[in-house]
Amino acid sequence: MPRVLIVEDMATYRTIIARSLAEIEDVEVVGRVSNGKKALDFLERNEVDLITLDVEMPVMDGLATLKELRKRRMHIDVVMLSGLTDQAAQLTIKCLELGALDFVLKPATSSFVENQKILVESLRQFLNNLKRRLSFRAPPRVTPRSPITRFGTPRRDTAGRPEVSPPPPAPTPKPTAPRRTRLVLPRPKIVLIGVSTGGPKALSEVFETLKGPLPFPILIVQHMPPKFTKSLADSLNKKTDIDVVEAMDGDVVKSNTAYIAPGGYHMVVMNDEDFGFILATNQNPPVNSCRPSVDVLFNSVVPFFKRGDIAAIVMTGMGRDGADSCEVLHKSGHYIASQSAETCTIYGMPKAVEDLGIQDEVIDLDQIAPFIMRLGKQTGTLGAKLWQSGSGA
Repeated sequence: MPRVLIVEDMATYRTIIARSLAEIEDVEVVGRVSNGKKALDFLERNEVDLITLDVEMPVMDGLATLKELRKRRMHIDVVMLSGLTDQAAQLTIKCLELGALDFVLKPATSSFVENQKILVESLRQFLNNLKRRLSFRAPPRVTPRSPITRFGTPRRDTAGRPEVSPPPPAPTPKPTAPRRTRLVLPRPKIVLIGVSTGGPKALSEVFETLKGPLPFPILIVQHMPPKFTKSLADSLNKKTDIDVVEAMDGDVVKSNTAYIAPGGYHMVVMNDEDFGFILATNQNPPVNSCRPSVDVLFNSVVPFFKRGDIAAIVMTGMGRDGADSCEVLHKSGHYIASQSAETCTIYGMPKAVEDLGIQDEVIDLDQIAPFIMRLGKQTGTLGAKLWQSGSGA
């Protein structure tokens, strides 16, 4: 049963979060505190599997708390609770890049019941995923003669000799797809990326290493609400020498630029007679419960490109958004890569692709940037000239 600590400065929201968690089966709220300092004190004395951490708090805010958790090597899942302000969005992105699992928007309705209902649905998926992971962990064998502390330090018996408990069994490894690679890399004219939970941290690692110029554009769907994708794009743009922007309706697609779908909007590719390929956004119904949706973007690109002109990468995330469109891409002769299970925060979206057996390559996170740069060398200057001319493919 997951043990949850609530860290929130507003008493009303602490109550809403606690009642929301109480509606999710097999979850135990073990503590409620009002700031990060109190949370750290609580964690020194108690076992916790998940922290719901408010972004903006007095004494010690969410970002400072997360930094201290990492400094103390307390590897506990953290879900940020954020308001819908520009400042909160910027802080939340920093928290996600530091390793917070994901974030949930604080409901802002006037109804206590409605706020609670929204939080239940938002938190349920994180808790269900955590329960699955905890079910694979076998508890350490502890006997009265061999007590252990939270950090595994043996206590001494009355004779002054340490009693050492047997080590816990190794965790069950995540299933991995076969590491297969095409003998000949494609020469793509466009690269697509789909990512969700754990994405900001993963993308940060990719773009810190990614060097341009690239002879093609990169189109990215990261599941996020409005405001947050702008903050994410701004943050990534500072880490790399290629341009990273939040896409806008009507953007002309250019090489050496990464476009992130705006939160709350689907992003699609269209071909304009005057400008070549442009991006369009819409608020059509969610697909796979997502807007933006990976499937919507990936499917929109297929009609405009010849066999082998597209390379798609599916990265860490819950659910299976992107799997169906990757199957379409695969059948059309395009290249599909998925992030390896052992380097994913959540092995959901890549697993859905790999379950279909359509991936051409499984890549560790630290190899994704080198992979994209190799694709750039394969494509060469011809691709860049096509995009600069505005003719796209």
